[in-house]
Amino acid sequence: AGAVADGFVWGRGTLDTKGLGVMFMLALESLLKEGVKFRRPIVFTAVPDEEPGGSEGMRWLVENHLNEIDPEWVWDEGSGGLKDVFGKGIMFAVAVSEKQIYRVRLTATGEPGHGSMPHPNSANVTLLDALERIIKDPRPVRVDPAAAAMFRGIAATQKFPTSLALRHLSNPLVLMLAGKKLTADKLTNALLRDTVSPNVIKAGYQINVIPEQATAELDCRLLPSTHADEFHRWLVSRIADDRIQIEMIQTSPPSGIAPLDNLFYQVVTETVKKHSPEAGVFPLLMAGASDGHYWRCLGYPAYGFTPMILERADIGRVHGIDERISIDNLLFGIKMTRDILKSLCA
Repeated sequence: AGAVADGFVWGRGTLDTKGLGVMFMLALESLLKEGVKFRRPIVFTAVPDEEPGGSEGMRWLVENHLNEIDPEWVWDEGSGGLKDVFGKGIMFAVAVSEKQIYRVRLTATGEPGHGSMPHPNSANVTLLDALERIIKDPRPVRVDPAAAAMFRGIAATQKFPTSLALRHLSNPLVLMLAGKKLTADKLTNALLRDTVSPNVIKAGYQINVIPEQATAELDCRLLPSTHADEFHRWLVSRIADDRIQIEMIQTSPPSGIAPLDNLFYQVVTETVKKHSPEAGVFPLLMAGASDGHYWRCLGYPAYGFTPMILERADIGRVHGIDERISIDNLLFGIKMTRDILKSLCA
């Protein structure tokens, strides 16, 4: 359950992403109470299951009720106002694309035995050696078309020479010079390469017993232009051990890129300028995943935008024990949401 204290609403989901749902509902309530007449219908959808992939939520909705909804635009969760994250000052990011999900389970088998007599044919050692080969040889840095558009948008808000470097980041020489600094930051690193994160590792049941099996679940996120087959071949080449089996857990297709020459993007940009005149707006490639990819895959323009202003520390609180949203941010988001809906649909 959430709690209100010290000017914040505390609780899991305040940032990701119940806060946005509250903004939608209260903004709509405000417009209806005002008696605003809509020339376009607004369909508010609240679906479950987004975190593990959306198969029981948005995927089901799209597969079973697409013709009933058939939207002009889709407004989903995503980024929003970022303070001192991509350079100095406040910039608003509108998600227009996202990385692909590619999740696998590695299962290593080996010779069991007594913990007092370790040996190299242990399932644990086999698995750890493979994980080390994967992590120590990361995927190459490259600028995906969606990332190139993002960095060009950020460049417009920066001073020389940063603006010049970001605008031409697709140039191999510029990328070589700027890449080390950009990949040192976990956020920009994730936007410039395919990533692998071994998040679940299981093995053993007793401290003095060498187990015969060990597993690791890898959360891989691929750039939109990465071919899944090529990535799989790369992964197999790094594992390079017949004692390890690879099992697919979940994948998602490339989501496509929502257009920038679109009324939705234009209205968001104008609304940002109204509420935060000094802020820039740029298209974002999301490192994470959202339900928006189900719509983009079908050709619908889906945008991720959460109208609040976050600092880097706030981003680190997402999914954390101290996740929170300030009352000021919540009210700011309701006002922006209200203005966007009114401009688009009233």
